Amino acid sequence: MSLSAWLPLAAGVVLLTAAGAALAHRATRDPAVRALIGSFRGLRARQQWRLAVRLLRDPRVPRRTRVVPLAVLLYLMMPIDIIPDFLPVIGQLDDLLIVVLGAWVIVRAVPAELIAEHRRRVVECDAAAPDSQP
Repeated sequence: MSLSAWLPLAAGVVLLTAAGAALAHRATRDPAVRALIGSFRGLRARQQWRLAVRLLRDPRVPRRTRVVPLAVLLYLMMPIDIIPDFLPVIGQLDDLLIVVLGAWVIVRAVPAELIAEHRRRVVECDAAAPDSQP
């Protein structure tokens, strides 16, 4: 493959990497992202799953936000990517960027109070269940 064929691919990789790094850097400083990460921290995997499902089923969460996880999953399953997956490391960068972008959209759209409410309910339900012993 000639150098002129690799240049657009290299430019795409650089742009995706820069966008992903900027988004990740901004996300870690964002109080909403910190609150969401904190709400999942300390929960067992089953509780995290139940919290995510409860949020996606809540009618107070905008419909377009509830579609984001499905759209991300469909993109990840698609055989055609922005950067082909057969290229080592850089082939997975577009997938990572789509996942990060999808998570960012969800965090921006779901109010922190709603997340805290559902987290509290998940923990209460597990505490009330007789088989909740670790």
